[in-house]
Amino acid sequence: MSYAKVRAQPRADKRQVENIRNWLDRGAIAPHETSFIEHSEDLTSINQRTRPPLGRWLESFQQLHRSRFFRDKYANNDRQASSATVYSSNSRFDLITNTSITLGGLIMLLAPLWWLESVDKDAKKLGIMTGFICVFVGLMSTATVNRPGEVVAATAAYAAVLMVFMQVHGEGDR
Repeated sequence: MSYAKVRAQPRADKRQVENIRNWLDRGAIAPHETSFIEHSEDLTSINQRTRPPLGRWLESFQQLHRSRFFRDKYANNDRQASSATVYSSNSRFDLITNTSITLGGLIMLLAPLWWLESVDKDAKKLGIMTGFICVFVGLMSTATVNRPGEVVAATAAYAAVLMVFMQVHGEGDR
């Protein structure tokens, strides 16, 4: 049962393994005790926080971790205070990630509507819609944690909204 629980843990990200390698290079552990790092396929992550790719990308910037906005305060003496250690707030990274995804979705919805309003030919409207739908699929696939079926369903709903707007707009002009 214990083995099954360990195997259920997510594998360590490449970034996590690199962080451990950097830490080990400082000589914090005796060299004969560091051979585990050579078996990175066996390393698991104890942090099971699911982050969208956009969030992982944001967290890859060390400058953000050091910025005042993303810093986490020492609470209840549960962390060792040190001038060499910086703790960053997961909730603030999540806030920025979720806000960025929401604003991106809003832009993806409103921008084509306003653009379609200024175009008269149906072929041009379909071209605009096709472009925005392709961008939408790309963003849904790379910025969120949705599975492929969810991406297709969200894209179908997005395309339906754009088509309805095109039809409503087209009927009013006739």
